[in-house]
Amino acid sequence: MVYGIQFLISAAAVFGVIKISRALSLYDIQDGRRMHKGKIPRLGGLGIFLGFAAGVVICLLSGTGSALRSDSRFWLLLAAAVIVFATGFVDDLKPVPARYKLVIQLAAALLVCAAGFRFDRISFAPLNFSLDFGIFSWPLTVLWIAGLINVINMFDGLDGLAGTTSVIALLVYTVFFYRADFADGFLLCSLLIVPVTAFLLFNLPFPKARIFMGDSGSNFLGFMLAVLPLVRETPVSPAVVPVWYAATVLVFPVCDFIAAVWRRLREHRSIMSPDFSHLHHKLVAMGFSQRQTLLLLVVLQSAVAALVLTSLLSGGTAALTILLAIWLIAILFFTVIHINKNLHFRGSDS
Repeated sequence: MVYGIQFLISAAAVFGVIKISRALSLYDIQDGRRMHKGKIPRLGGLGIFLGFAAGVVICLLSGTGSALRSDSRFWLLLAAAVIVFATGFVDDLKPVPARYKLVIQLAAALLVCAAGFRFDRISFAPLNFSLDFGIFSWPLTVLWIAGLINVINMFDGLDGLAGTTSVIALLVYTVFFYRADFADGFLLCSLLIVPVTAFLLFNLPFPKARIFMGDSGSNFLGFMLAVLPLVRETPVSPAVVPVWYAATVLVFPVCDFIAAVWRRLREHRSIMSPDFSHLHHKLVAMGFSQRQTLLLLVVLQSAVAALVLTSLLSGGTAALTILLAIWLIAILFFTVIHINKNLHFRGSDS
């Protein structure tokens, strides 16, 4: 019942944002690196955020979610989420310099650390491996959060891509929380899946997207995908979603981000400068339609999610082997796409 009501509110919020955006002519910028045609609103992140907030309020009123009612750590986490969303929302209305956005993202990440949600150690249970981070706990956590915010932001370049990527990752997170019997973590994931799913009704390219999530949506989702693996019952409890698994289920956007940073450093450009060489751009340049590109990446990411869960259930060296295989295959895939894209352009020039 809670999720049903939240879904209706979320869908209504996204629909309302579309109407208001059109009335106020709040459309996405059209330039050489954009893949869409026509005037399309870009404030879908507001609908996602309002849907999530509605879910939190419903839970508070219905008495669902003990941590949301009594644990101040979760309220600090949600306050940081509001800061990240608000910064993205302002950026959607009027561009904010990248350095200012980064400073705010780092500040929000520090707030999460202060709340007690951070990487104190990294462990891999199947091999009984554990390493304490000590004094590096805070900087590594801040780097993870700020990094993943920008990972999802850069991957949001194709209708439906960031939304479907987030839902797939969140579904994997819910399995981890369910297996650990951590109801509050499961609830937070579910409360986020619902509004993103409602948003996708208007964002998927079937026949075409009616709204984009904008920086407000991609930043908010990136932040939540980063902090949910940090959520645990007490500050000393082990991580429910180990960072190994969280990073692996997002292997395609993470690899795309690393490739983009390397490409821009090699070309002596700012790592925050936009370009037309992300994975989805290359696939479209090779001849795939935007819908085909989306479907291909959804299938690949779903396969990765299934393999991550298989690794979780396997244990021992098999779990490590599966995770390493995912990364090796992803790197090989990126390499092949890069080479094929270059060969395609050379063939076109000749």
